[in-house]
Amino acid sequence: MVKIAGKIFWILNSIVVFIKCGNFYTDSKLSSSIKFDKYFPKLKIGKNNKIGSCNFSFRGGGNISVGDFCDLDDGVLIRTYGGLISIGSNVSLNAYTFLHEGGGIYIGNNVRIASHVSIISANHIFNDINIPIKDQGETKIGITIEDDVWIGTGVKILDGVRIKRGTVVGAGAVVNRSLDEYSVYAGVPAKIIKKRSL
Repeated sequence: MVKIAGKIFWILNSIVVFIKCGNFYTDSKLSSSIKFDKYFPKLKIGKNNKIGSCNFSFRGGGNISVGDFCDLDDGVLIRTYGGLISIGSNVSLNAYTFLHEGGGIYIGNNVRIASHVSIISANHIFNDINIPIKDQGETKIGITIEDDVWIGTGVKILDGVRIKRGTVVGAGAVVNRSLDEYSVYAGVPAKIIKKRSL
């Protein structure tokens, strides 16, 4: 009886997500406590995903796309400001990861992102000391994380960065420049520790 009730609840929740999103597959497992704000231009959820208690936030529009076989853990916050956040297939976003889109965020396939990671594709301009920082605008270059990347817990990834295929970023690193493929980085700011063997 409990199993049947759970299945009915999951189907009803999927219908609510369909009404809000308009684009999802019924074989994705969606938490009953997913949060959406009132602006909902477009969310696409692929097949066979596990999506926990996440918050999808659209401030000023934008689009979010999640591929297939992804795992988005509880507390994940994904926020657009008019652009695109594209998450590939077989990606894990662990608890309390924050994706803040300004210039676009593109995450490839087979990417592992640990808990408490911040990916921020906008940055304040602060060149002129005579103008308040809040009035100087922002850069919005975008962030790309290529396939088969592992991001350790607590990493901060800043605007304009490309993390190339097969790279590992150690826990707590601050990534403020693009990283080479098949390499291991750590530190503040992130520096290369070693190359991975091909």
